Amino acid sequence: LWPGRVIDYKSVRGADVRRGAERLATIGWRGRSRNMYGEDPPTFSLNRGVRRVTVLARYRSGHIAAASVPVGRGRVTVVGPHPEAPASWSSTFAGPRRWDPNPWIDVERTAMS
Repeated sequence: LWPGRVIDYKSVRGADVRRGAERLATIGWRGRSRNMYGEDPPTFSLNRGVRRVTVLARYRSGHIAAASVPVGRGRVTVVGPHPEAPASWSSTFAGPRRWDPNPWIDVERTAMS
């Protein structure tokens, strides 16, 4: 349904995720930096001529982390990291980043609008 390609993010030039193991990824979500759970996340490209795309989030590298496009009479929304993840998922890794599980409501609103 996605009008483009789904690509393994860690394989793209400039990716800050270099392994498939779960970790916190810093995502620019609608202009705000947020830490989200990511486990082998994808990035997304769009076919030429696709219009009316709403990019919700980008990885540090600038690649698309979440986006939504109209398809037929509906809409397809794709998300690479896991904004729906509960805070308990963050206990699987150590690091200085603070957990921020709040952007999931943004995905729901965009997907349904």
